[in-house]
Amino acid sequence: MLSVIVPVYNERRTLAPLLAQVSRALPGVSKEIVIVDDCSTDGTREWLRATFGEQPCSASALEADPSGEIRLTPPGQAPTGHEPGVIVRTAYHERNSGKGAALQSGLALATGDVLVIQDADLEYDPGDWAEMYDLIAVRKVADVVYGSRFYGRPHRSLYFHHYLGNRLISVLFNALYNQTLSDIEVCYKMFTREVKESLRITCNDFGFEVQISAQISLARHWRIYEVGIRYFGRTYAEGKKINWRDGLKALWYLLRYRFERNGGIAYAPRANTGGGDRPASPLPRMPPRSTAVAVTLGLFAVLLAVFAASPMKTSTDSRWTLHTAMSLASGHGGALDAYLPILAQQEFYAIEYPDGLPRSRYPIGTSLLATPAVMAVWWIHPYFAGDLRTHLPVRTEQFIASILGALAGAVFFWVMLSQFQSLPIALASTLIFAFCTPIWSTATRALWQHGPLVLMLVIAMLLLVRARRRPELIQYVSLPLAMAYLVRPTAIVPIAVISAYVLICHREWFVRYVRWAMVIAIPWVVYNFAVYKSPFPPYYAHEAFSQTTQFAVGLTGNLFSPSRGLFVFSPVLLFALSGFALALRDPAQRPLHLAYGAIVAGHSVIVGAASMWWAGHSFGPRFMTDVVPFLVYFTAFNFRLPEAFRSRAQAALSTVIVVFALVSALIHAQGALRPATWSWNVVPNNIDQNVARAWDWTDPQFARTAAYPKAP
Repeated sequence: MLSVIVPVYNERRTLAPLLAQVSRALPGVSKEIVIVDDCSTDGTREWLRATFGEQPCSASALEADPSGEIRLTPPGQAPTGHEPGVIVRTAYHERNSGKGAALQSGLALATGDVLVIQDADLEYDPGDWAEMYDLIAVRKVADVVYGSRFYGRPHRSLYFHHYLGNRLISVLFNALYNQTLSDIEVCYKMFTREVKESLRITCNDFGFEVQISAQISLARHWRIYEVGIRYFGRTYAEGKKINWRDGLKALWYLLRYRFERNGGIAYAPRANTGGGDRPASPLPRMPPRSTAVAVTLGLFAVLLAVFAASPMKTSTDSRWTLHTAMSLASGHGGALDAYLPILAQQEFYAIEYPDGLPRSRYPIGTSLLATPAVMAVWWIHPYFAGDLRTHLPVRTEQFIASILGALAGAVFFWVMLSQFQSLPIALASTLIFAFCTPIWSTATRALWQHGPLVLMLVIAMLLLVRARRRPELIQYVSLPLAMAYLVRPTAIVPIAVISAYVLICHREWFVRYVRWAMVIAIPWVVYNFAVYKSPFPPYYAHEAFSQTTQFAVGLTGNLFSPSRGLFVFSPVLLFALSGFALALRDPAQRPLHLAYGAIVAGHSVIVGAASMWWAGHSFGPRFMTDVVPFLVYFTAFNFRLPEAFRSRAQAALSTVIVVFALVSALIHAQGALRPATWSWNVVPNNIDQNVARAWDWTDPQFARTAAYPKAP
């Protein structure tokens, strides 16, 4: 018998024709239709009671008439092919509890050997069951069969954001649960009674789609297939109920059901060993290398797509980065004399003449890292070099910044995977790193120094964590650190702290560590002598500090002010504090974690002491971008509490972190998507002339939705 679970809420218009379609599907197979009304208010509830009553109702067939009523053909009088008949069971919720709750009630009533979920809105055609049922009941090669709306069968073209959300959820599900399914959110899921009995569904809303799939995947022994189906989607005007909030919840459920040690996952009681029947809590396993590489490539593609598609471009101080890179690529050593027309057009902004030639006053490191990309653009578009004479390639600059940001995300993923040996923790941490911090709203909007600096720091972190198993890697940490200093002078803090760490904890490698640093440092110093007649450019002097510095204001402003505060724009990073405490519990890694903590503290002191602590025209805590990798690293320790904590505490803490992460992502989305947030720097007046605006809670930068604020 095939049990058809039909959750219903306000589907009076479509329910009768749907039941007729169900009756006609799979002729020759007896069916049990379990209809669960979730407290409908449009007459569905009353119609069900009048048509089928409270007790199970048997018929040979169900037919719908033009008026929307159902005719029940008595047993023994069915048309040819319908002899097996239909049993209809109904259940009624006294309050609206959600589709997941209705499904739980339906599964409890179902008695069939094979079960399938069917929506009542006519978006799915029961005629597509034939291939699914054949795999399970006839050929017996599958335990679970998913339908897929993305396999080329006819489907209605509707909302792009729904399509994008479905594909994103499916990709993340596959990465977290090691599957290859294309449509996790599809209604059609057909499975055997054995699968049904293994499920423990607790989610009452649309999240049950993820919970069912999570439990099936984590069982590791069910045979899963997927077939293409047709899809006749509805618009919201036609009654569609799922919305963007359900999409955000789905992202949370993906993490929740992967992280929970036993919550939401079916299990069999253990043999009695004195510990009761509470299930074991195995630690997540390191995924196969091929899986990790595939996830890395997919993650890089997703990050690059989002970063590059985000419309905000904030090329200000970075405007000469690509011109300098092209000068380096063409053998002119960074001089900009070939670009005098655009320099004049920009009123020679941030141009200096240390050797009689115009050069950017900002460090050369970012241009060095961008040079390969600039050469690629030049090769693809030979006129690019000429265009630079008269134009600022803002879009190209933002795209290259997005590439560097996506690379940083991919490397950070490996930092977390190496540290925690857990794909879910690594993926969750990387998403926080990429979308809940200034990486999205600042570092990938233009070739600011912060993006390349963060890339160098996460490479250093990867070498440090890998050195636990391969100590010889310690010597190479100085390479990305030295390059970081060429990008931004504040890198002196991680250089000093990590060098001290290497000297104390890995003394046998320290000499080689210094030698590798010289590979980058010596050519840079030679270049500086040739251009500036000094080992350091003027930018590396103490010009960022002055007698007007107010350290207390600068430090608190960078952390807590409404328009520049790190913990205001990224509240999820508050958990770095508890994560730091958790990280220190591991004595083997305590020195490294103390070093990371010292880097965060030292950087905070430096930017707090800067005379322009608010970072000029920018979005949010730009100056704190440089320590984002360390803060997210510590935040991740909250995803793996010590065994002394109950699993409920882990689930509750993870839930709170995800909520804070969503808030953080929404805030940084403002900076990446809305021009009004950038206009905040000058409207109603210039932040550089009225620094008190950074503390104005009535007009926080991230809340700007229009270029001009509403008059009080």
